[in-house]
Amino acid sequence: MSPRKPKVVPDSAHPGMWRVRWPDGRLSDMTNLTRAKDAITCFIETEERRQRGRRSPSEGRLCVKTGEMPARGAIVPASGEHRVVAPENGGARKQ
Repeated sequence: MSPRKPKVVPDSAHPGMWRVRWPDGRLSDMTNLTRAKDAITCFIETEERRQRGRRSPSEGRLCVKTGEMPARGAIVPASGEHRVVAPENGGARKQ
């Protein structure tokens, strides 16, 4: 890991929105401040776990990657409800 840590930076075009500047210089997608801070916390926790040689997701909290679609049939929490990605219609249905 780079000695630099990720940093929350304001989005240049949209006031009140934020991005994460990763240690390699890339910028994340635009997001709100809470999610940007959570992404940094997750990154740091994951790096610390790697340095200690722990790779099990059961050790510590689970970090959720954004921008990736869940596997078909996966239960995905959405605003207090559970949704299942349905293979037959490709969409989600309440459960």
